[in-house]
This record gives sequence, C-alpha cells and structure tokens, in this order.
Amino acid sequence: MAALSVRRVSALAAIAVALIAGAVFAAGRIDRDGVVTADARQQAGQRLLTAMLDEESGGRDFLLTRRPALLAPLYRGATDFAAALAASRRLDRGDSSLIGSLIGSLIDQAHRSAAWQAALQAQIAAARSTGARPTVAQSLTADALMDAFRDANTLYASC
Repeated sequence: MAALSVRRVSALAAIAVALIAGAVFAAGRIDRDGVVTADARQQAGQRLLTAMLDEESGGRDFLLTRRPALLAPLYRGATDFAAALAASRRLDRGDSSLIGSLIGSLIDQAHRSAAWQAALQAQIAAARSTGARPTVAQSLTADALMDAFRDANTLYASC
C-alpha cells in the first residue's frame, strides 16, 4: 500500500512539475511575443519617420534650387510613407489592449503628414508658377507640422 502511495505522489509531483513548466514556457512566449511586437512597432515607426524625412529633404532641396530632379526623394518618401502606414495598420490590427491608442496615433500621423504635404505642395506650386520662395511664416508652419508629426510618431513607437 505504501508503494502505491509513493507512485501516486510521484505521479502528482510529475504532473505539477509539467504544469509549472508549461506555465513558465507560456509566460516566456507571451513575453517574447510582446517584445517582438514592440520591436516591430518601433521599426514601423522608424519607417514612417524616415519616409517623412525623405519627403522633407526632397521638398526643401527643390525649393532651394528649383531643380525638379531633386523632387525624387519627395515622391519616393510619399510612396514609402503610404507603404509603411499600411504595414503599421496591419501590425496593430490584432493588439486589442492598445488598439485604440495605436490606431489613433497612426491616424494622427497620417493627418499630420497630409497637412504637411498640402502645405509643401502649395509652396512647390508657387515656386513653379511664380518663382516665389516660401515666406518665413510658411517655413515656420511647415516646421511646426513636421514637429507635430515627429511627436505623434514618437508616441506611436513607444506604445
């Protein structure tokens, strides 16, 4: 009878160890998945920012020189931004714990990017039609829009 008891105790101990090991494995996997997702979000945020900086560089260079070839980074950046935004939306679609703030931050970045783009396109159109350079007020507005984008981007990448 004592041997049966020892077998039961051993079996229960083995089951307990297996359950604990499973729980530790699952917790580690959840932690790892969270880190992987956070890293992917940070990379996505960096792609959004890099695309905007490319756009800014192309627009600024054209406005300074009036050389149309220098608009290439602007167009490439706009394409890259759209792709990075779509990828970010796919990345965050399943994260129910943060979905409101993440999607809100992406929407905020998209709106700020569009506002900045509209201001830049108006400056480019004026430069092409009249040769006018951006005014100090236009430059300050563009800088403020870019700074606001950077703030929204930082918030997104840190979630």
